[in-house]
Amino acid sequence: AMGLAALVYGLAALPTFLWVPERRDPAATPPRGYLKTGVGRLKRTADEIAAFPDLRWFLAAGFAMASGTFTVSVLAAVYAHGVFGFTTSELLGLFMVLNLVAVGGAFAFGQLQDRWGSIPALGLSLGLWFASLSLAFLAQNRPTFWAAAIGVGLAMGGSQSMGRALLGMLTPPGRFAEFYGFWGMISRLAAIVGPVSFGAIVAGTGGNLRIGLLSTTVTFGIGLLLLTRVNEARGRAQCCRQPDAGADTSI
Repeated sequence: AMGLAALVYGLAALPTFLWVPERRDPAATPPRGYLKTGVGRLKRTADEIAAFPDLRWFLAAGFAMASGTFTVSVLAAVYAHGVFGFTTSELLGLFMVLNLVAVGGAFAFGQLQDRWGSIPALGLSLGLWFASLSLAFLAQNRPTFWAAAIGVGLAMGGSQSMGRALLGMLTPPGRFAEFYGFWGMISRLAAIVGPVSFGAIVAGTGGNLRIGLLSTTVTFGIGLLLLTRVNEARGRAQCCRQPDAGADTSI
């Protein structure tokens, strides 16, 4: 499984390495060094995001969403094995189904996003997350758990694809790499906070995986509440009024 995953990553990376030109001398080191430059730019981006209230609320919702998503991705196997006794081969089948369903979810929710708008469609996916994880929490048999897992797959594909698209809509022209980089940093932080919180809650409840899953379910509820503060039309209008900062190469 690890070898297959490595192969997929390698194949996916090849187009970038082969055909995307490097626009900057890779040997050029910033005057202050990469670490200080990176920290400085990160702080600058955080300060500038404060001027975009809808983007700020969306990033807060995105943190909650990413925290729950990464927790489910990392610990779904632990839950399925510990609560329902899934074997290794059954766990592989579970993840294959989840990924296939997620592809369908990305396409389906993409259609809804075009028809309804990003906020209602993304809100629906977070609601599906909440409902599916609640069902998994209450499930007493495998068929019910499988139904919950299919709902999770649909919600996962939809929320991840729509979240990235909405971020692009709320980003000022010329700032896509910078703001997507900030989004990536938030997601990586969520990838730490979510599973660690799950583990701490499970440990604090004497190994109760269901309570840990319930805490993850609440995370998506929080994300849905934060998302209600985002006004897509206002956010898109505000970001489009900002000057193009694409020529900014300051260190």
